Amino acid sequence: MKTALSIVALCLLVACSAASSCPGFSYSGSTAGPSVWGSLCPEYATCKTGENQSPVNFKLNNVVDTEDNVFDFTYRRAKDVDVTNANHIISATNNAASSFYFANDDFADYFDLKSVEVHTPSEHTIDGKALDAEIQFIHESEDGRVAIISYLVEKGGSCDLLSELEDDLPEDGETTTIASLTPLTPTSTYFLHYTGSLTSPPCTENVEWFVQEDPISCSSNQISKISKAAGKSARPVVSLKDRTVTRAVVSGASVLSSSLFVGLALALLCVLF
Repeated sequence: MKTALSIVALCLLVACSAASSCPGFSYSGSTAGPSVWGSLCPEYATCKTGENQSPVNFKLNNVVDTEDNVFDFTYRRAKDVDVTNANHIISATNNAASSFYFANDDFADYFDLKSVEVHTPSEHTIDGKALDAEIQFIHESEDGRVAIISYLVEKGGSCDLLSELEDDLPEDGETTTIASLTPLTPTSTYFLHYTGSLTSPPCTENVEWFVQEDPISCSSNQISKISKAAGKSARPVVSLKDRTVTRAVVSGASVLSSSLFVGLALALLCVLF
C-alpha cells in the first residue's frame, strides 16, 4: 500500500512539474517567437490575452502633461554584481539598497531596484521610430508591484563609463561578476509614464513604466558590440489601446557613496562594447 501511495505521489509530482515547466522562447520565428508566446504554455497566456501589454509606441503629441506625476531616485553603488547573458538579454542583479519614489493621484510607493536588462534594438518606439538599444531598470515595491525605469539608446557620443569592465562581458548562457558599477543620474527631467507589462514571458501586467523621453547615446561601435553579444531581444510594439501616457517629472536624484545607479544599464552597455 505504501509503495502504491509512493508511486501515486511521485506521478503527481512529475505531473505538477511538467505542468509548470515552459519551453524556451525566442524573439523571432513562428515556433517560439513573440507571435506565439501566449500559446507556448499556460503560464505565458497573458502574452496573448493581456489587455495592457508592453512595449508600445509613444506618440509625443498625445502625451498628457501633468504636475502630479513626480518621482525621485536614491541609488547606491553596487559591488560584486552578477551579469548574465541569457535569452538574448544582458541582465545584472542588483545587490545594493537602491530605490526610487513615485507619486501621482492614483498611488504613491517606494520601489527597490532588483535588476537591469539591456535589449537590442529598443523595445519602445517614439513616433514610430525604434532606437538602437534599450536599458531597463527593474524595480519592485514591498507589496510586489513592479516598476521599470527605461532608457532608449541611440548612436552618438561614446559611452565611456566603466571601460574597465569591458573584459567581463559574459558569453551566451554564462554569468560573470563585475567588481562594481559607477552611478549615473537621469539625463533628462521628463519620463513617459504608462501602465503595461513585462516585455518577455510571462508578460505579467500591472507594471509601471517610466521611459526617459530624451535618449542617451553610445558610439556605433559600442552598439554593434552589444548587438553581436546579445542578438535581437526586442518584443514588437503592441497597441496602446485606451491607455494614457503622461509625463513624469524627476524631482530629485542622488547617488550615495555606496550606491548604484541609474547607470548600471548604461554601464553594462559600455561593458558590452
